[in-house]
Amino acid sequence: PGLALNRGAAVAGGELHVALSSHCRLPDDAWIARAEAHFADPAMAAAHGTRTAPDGAPLTQLLVQGPAQTRAHPRWGFSNHASVWRAAVWRQHAFDEEMPGAEDRRWSWEIIDRGWRIVFDPELSVDVDHRWKDGTLAYFRRIRMEDRALASFADLPPYPLSQMVADWWRSPQDHRGWLFHHLNPRRAAGFAGRYAGVRKRR
Repeated sequence: PGLALNRGAAVAGGELHVALSSHCRLPDDAWIARAEAHFADPAMAAAHGTRTAPDGAPLTQLLVQGPAQTRAHPRWGFSNHASVWRAAVWRQHAFDEEMPGAEDRRWSWEIIDRGWRIVFDPELSVDVDHRWKDGTLAYFRRIRMEDRALASFADLPPYPLSQMVADWWRSPQDHRGWLFHHLNPRRAAGFAGRYAGVRKRR
C-alpha cells in the first residue's frame, strides 16, 4: 500500500493529497471542502474521519492527535482509507513501501514526532464495511497481518484471551445494535486475528 500511495502522490499536483480506498465512497460533495478547512492551521499535516475516540467511545468533536496519544492508543489513529495530507509533508516523508500494512499508522507516528499534528473529524468519517467484504477468513488474515505490522514499530501490550472476550462482549455504540455485533462472525474473526498477530509477534 505504501508504494501505491507514493506513486499516486508523486503525480498529484495539488497542495493537498486525498487518499480514498477503492471500496469507500465519500458521503457528500462537501467532504473535501470540510477537510481542506482544517489546513488553515499551518501545523496541521493531515486530516482523517472517524466516529470513534481513542477510548472506544463515540467521537463527537474534533480531536487533534499528539505524541502522547499515539503511544497510549497504538491501535487507534490515522488511516488512509479516506484521508488528506499536505503534499509538502509527504515530500519530506513518504510512506514506507516495504510494510505489508499499517504504513499509514507508521507515517502518522513519525510526522507527529517531528512536530506536525493530525486532526480527526467525525464529519469526515466514511463507511468502512469494505474491510469485511471478502469474508470471515480473509478478515482474520487481514487483522493478523495489520497487527504484526503495527507491532514492528509500536509497543503493543499483550492481548490475552480474556481481553479478546471482553472486547467482543463490549459492542460498539452504533446503529447496528447488540445482536448484529455479537452474532457477526467477521467481528469475532477480527479479535481472533488481533490475538494471533500479537501472539506471533511477541
